[in-house]
Amino acid sequence: MVKSGKKLTDKFGKYHGQLVSKEEEERSKPQKISFSFTYFVQIKNFGIGNCSQNWFVGLIERLKTLSNLTKDQLLGENPGNKALRFHPIDWSKTPFKKSDLQLPKVIEENDYAFAIMQISISVSTGRIIGFFSDDNIFNIVLLDANHNAQPSVLHNYQIRPTTVGISQIDDLISKLKSNYKIDNSDINQLTDNNLIYATLDQEFYEHYQSILEKYSIEEIMEQGILALTE
Repeated sequence: MVKSGKKLTDKFGKYHGQLVSKEEEERSKPQKISFSFTYFVQIKNFGIGNCSQNWFVGLIERLKTLSNLTKDQLLGENPGNKALRFHPIDWSKTPFKKSDLQLPKVIEENDYAFAIMQISISVSTGRIIGFFSDDNIFNIVLLDANHNAQPSVLHNYQIRPTTVGISQIDDLISKLKSNYKIDNSDINQLTDNNLIYATLDQEFYEHYQSILEKYSIEEIMEQGILALTE
């Protein structure tokens, strides 16, 4: 009998000693952790408005590292386990209750299936707080930049206030409503167009005001764009 040169394992693999297709073998492997912001909120003392650019870079780097682990690796003894400081929230030491997180009742009332956990971002830069669902999905509910979930001796066990972060467009809408009494219908018309929002420091703003005497805002923007693309 002439050998074809092909191996049985080219098409099949083994799972728990049983012959399975390569697709089934791949599906049977432990899945790595992924993250969801479906339940993310900013509450008192847990805002991210005053976080620096470097802090957000550290957060993304930590999420990248965690994305290379399985749930079992995170829960078990692995080389990075101590550094990750992954453990359940101690509700006797937190300045908030689980009900403050605005979670669905089925999640809020089931501490066993949906235990609220914390993970270190990196040394002295806070915690990621959330819970596991669907085996490998970690739902982030709070970002604790100031270690307020469980205040430490490093900060004399004090709660350090935070600022709620909002996007530039939300900041603009808030200012339009409060300073110029513009209603929602007018705001919707503005945001449906190619709206650009920026702030200038005092020196640039003074230059802008003098240029505005000769040119429209559109002309200033267009000339700036053209100058930077040449």
